Amino acid sequence: MKISYRILFINFFVVALIIGSASFAFYSIMYNVLTSQQSKYLLKSSNDFLLAYKETFQETENDFMQLSEEELFSSQRIKPTTIDFILEGDPRKPKYFTRSIVKEGVSISINENSFEKFYKDNPSVVIKKHTYANGSTYYYGRLLTDDFLNSIAQKINAQVAIITGNSTLQVSNQSSNQQFIYFLNKAYYHLAKAEKFKIYSEESGQADIISTLCTTTSSVNENQNLSFLVFAPLNEAADLRSSIKYIFLTVGVAGVLLSLILTFMFTQRIRNQLSLLSNATKLTKQGNFKNKIEIQSNDEIGQLAFAFNTMLDELDKHDHNVKEYADFIALINKNPSLKEIADAALNKIIKTCSFAVGAIYSVKSDSIALIRSYGIKTKSTAEDFELFESAIKNKEIQELNFEKSSLTVSSAIISFELKYLLIVPILFNNEVIAIIELGGVEKPTEEVKEYLTKIQEPLAIGLTNAFAFVQLENFVVELKLLNEEYQKQNNQIKQQNEALIKLHDQLKEKASELEFQKSRAEESTKLKSQFLASMSHELRTPMNSVLGLTELMLEETSILTPKTKERLEIVHRSGKRLMNLINDILDLSKIEAGKMEIKNDETLLEDIILDVEASIKPLALKKRLELKINRKVNTNIYIETDRGKVTQVLINLLGNAIKFTEKGFVELQIAVESERYLRFDIIDSGIGISIEDQKIIFEEFRQIDGTTTRKYGGTGLGLSICKRIAEMLNGSLSVDSQINRGSVFSFTIPLKVIVGMQENDLLSKNDSIQEKMENSYFVHEEKNVEIRLDELKKLGKEVEAITREEQLMQREYKGEVLVVDDDPDTLFTIIEIVKSCGCKVLSANNGSECLDVLSANNPDLILLDIM
Repeated sequence: MKISYRILFINFFVVALIIGSASFAFYSIMYNVLTSQQSKYLLKSSNDFLLAYKETFQETENDFMQLSEEELFSSQRIKPTTIDFILEGDPRKPKYFTRSIVKEGVSISINENSFEKFYKDNPSVVIKKHTYANGSTYYYGRLLTDDFLNSIAQKINAQVAIITGNSTLQVSNQSSNQQFIYFLNKAYYHLAKAEKFKIYSEESGQADIISTLCTTTSSVNENQNLSFLVFAPLNEAADLRSSIKYIFLTVGVAGVLLSLILTFMFTQRIRNQLSLLSNATKLTKQGNFKNKIEIQSNDEIGQLAFAFNTMLDELDKHDHNVKEYADFIALINKNPSLKEIADAALNKIIKTCSFAVGAIYSVKSDSIALIRSYGIKTKSTAEDFELFESAIKNKEIQELNFEKSSLTVSSAIISFELKYLLIVPILFNNEVIAIIELGGVEKPTEEVKEYLTKIQEPLAIGLTNAFAFVQLENFVVELKLLNEEYQKQNNQIKQQNEALIKLHDQLKEKASELEFQKSRAEESTKLKSQFLASMSHELRTPMNSVLGLTELMLEETSILTPKTKERLEIVHRSGKRLMNLINDILDLSKIEAGKMEIKNDETLLEDIILDVEASIKPLALKKRLELKINRKVNTNIYIETDRGKVTQVLINLLGNAIKFTEKGFVELQIAVESERYLRFDIIDSGIGISIEDQKIIFEEFRQIDGTTTRKYGGTGLGLSICKRIAEMLNGSLSVDSQINRGSVFSFTIPLKVIVGMQENDLLSKNDSIQEKMENSYFVHEEKNVEIRLDELKKLGKEVEAITREEQLMQREYKGEVLVVDDDPDTLFTIIEIVKSCGCKVLSANNGSECLDVLSANNPDLILLDIM
């Protein structure tokens, strides 16, 4: 935009601002006077509204109180009153009513008699509640209709609007006030957050609105709160704005015209000078710095013109320097080699700056070498470069003055005297990489020094690139030599690689052979485990018969000679040792074959301890050792674990403790470790174990030494099996021992207490024989059965005792026991054991025969092989 137009625009803006400010101030004063007076009237009207509203509903309440309870639902009695509806409350459902009577205009639902539905259908009702002495509750009230609002508005000399749910529901004189609905909603939004009886005003096109908020509360329904806006239109404010608008337009047009005339009269000279400046600026923008402007005045505009001319001179000099700088950079980039760059740069500097002689030197690790020279002889000795030390050290241009003692420079044709010498260091990464030496007969100007300062950076980059180019050429030569050497080494590597490939093939063949041998070894181990398991089963079946019949023979003391009894006892002890060995081999083969299963069930901890104590106590008594059971935790709790495996480990550990203890005691401690594990400590005062032997006692077939094996017996499998079982139970087994001071074996299992099972859930000591039989100790694998003879003997005596009791009640009745087994020797052994108890025996070889026997007999007890 031109300056002339800007001046006109500023004058126009100032006139408009003054007129607008005056009009606004006048309007504000007049508007405040009008609204202040009207606000007083509106507050009085709001108070009148509340009073009229209260009187109206007091009349409705009086009409209701004049009615008896029997007349409440009489149309003739209700019609002349101000009551629009009556609802009878449901005493069983507070949110519902049972009967209703309404006047015309009040909506009532036929299908749903709820207050919520009534409020929804009649949002503008006002409800009151009355309860009679007999407990009956009635709801009555009025519907706020347009006639009601119009009558209230006429009484208070203002308009009224009903607000529900943040929006206008009804308004008095709806035909004329419907246009203000939007402004009334906006007024309610602001007044709902303001103080009571706060005045809110809003401007509209036809008339301004001032309003205040009145709120009434229902005593029946908290959600049925009605708000009333009392408002009044201000037509005078709209007329005032219209009048001020016309005055503003008239005065504004006159002011603008007057400002234009005065501007043209007093700004003629200023505009001419500015026009010249504008034209000169356009030429300068095109690159013409020779076009100076004429100065027509001595004021600020004239001083601006003088400054503009000075600026043109400076721009002309700067343009010349920029061109020289650009030419220098182009010259540097054109020549890639070091000597070419030095020649081009030196010639350009001497011609541009009017020097007589010059030279360029490279600086590397405090050594200086000449690259190129112009008009002088080359320097070769170190003393010749002493002048450069100051420039290299300070990294600044060094100027030398020889006016009093000039230097003479001769060539083949002429000779002349140098008055001044400039030494310019060239820096790259703050290190001096080169020196320019320049000499002349006249003192260098500031423009020359500035030019030399500017070209330092591009010249440094060019020289650095040239140095790098020289190094690159040297690297290429070295790389060629290295490449030839690498070719020789590559041939050697190829030969070695071929040898490695052959070696790899040989290793691959060996690996295949090893894999084959490994698979055969694994298969052999598997077959060994299967063989051991099969042989153990085959050995246990006849051993059951040997042990059972031997015990029966030992019980018949009357027919045995002492020598025969001694021999039978040796047979019985040897048979038991052989059975223990077979059991250990069977367990080990199961573990190695991965067929040993952990069966967790709920069991009483005290039962485990009692079973272990009953099994170990005879051994301790036989060696006259003290057996201690130390319970450091409540053992009358149910835990989840494999009872058989835990019992097996404890019996094995306690048996070892008794075996290796000649005198003193053996103790079993039960405690809780870290609230997560149950710990069993087996403590003895025996021979102890050395630290070296403690490292091997848990390995298969390993014992302390041959002497121990011969003295105490055993195969070295017991502790290994116990260790494996402890790990399968997610527990551990460890030992702490000292020679001749005893040992402590610690067996831990996870503590999983079963919540909700009490001690009184235990089976009583007088449980039936059938229940004890079901809980009796049997170990079975496929068709082989191991019978715990002491339990079976005890069971037989109980059968005999009960049979005798029954014989006392039922004369000469004998108990019957059915024995079922597919092995003839085992069947015979069990039959003999049961007969020795005085019971009658029935037998069967398989399940089919068992069913046949049961169809004809009703035995008291059945002993059968678990298939």
